[in-house]
Amino acid sequence: MCFAKRALDDAKDGEVTISSVDYETGKVTGTVGTYSVDSNILASIRKFLSDFRAGGLGPDADPDVLSGQQSIYPDEKGSGVKGGSNTWLQYMWARAEPMPRRWRRGIFPMTGA
Repeated sequence: MCFAKRALDDAKDGEVTISSVDYETGKVTGTVGTYSVDSNILASIRKFLSDFRAGGLGPDADPDVLSGQQSIYPDEKGSGVKGGSNTWLQYMWARAEPMPRRWRRGIFPMTGA
């Protein structure tokens, strides 16, 4: 949830900043860019804050660890889903609409992906 809080704190002004990091030292070395946040997405985050925070755990834990693990890592033989995790994330992204209810169940679980 720490990542979700940090992302929300950064987005409150309608923009997010992506930093470059030296992964050996853990220090921020500069800024990749600053990007606008879609106002519909920001409104949805504010309205469904607990869902957004849960998404910070990634799709692996939404709505719970057992269900999340089974849906994000489908067994190809048992489910017929080819391509594993990426197939599921593409499926969720393609069906999300920029409406609060859709974002709540479609995109927020991918926050940590």
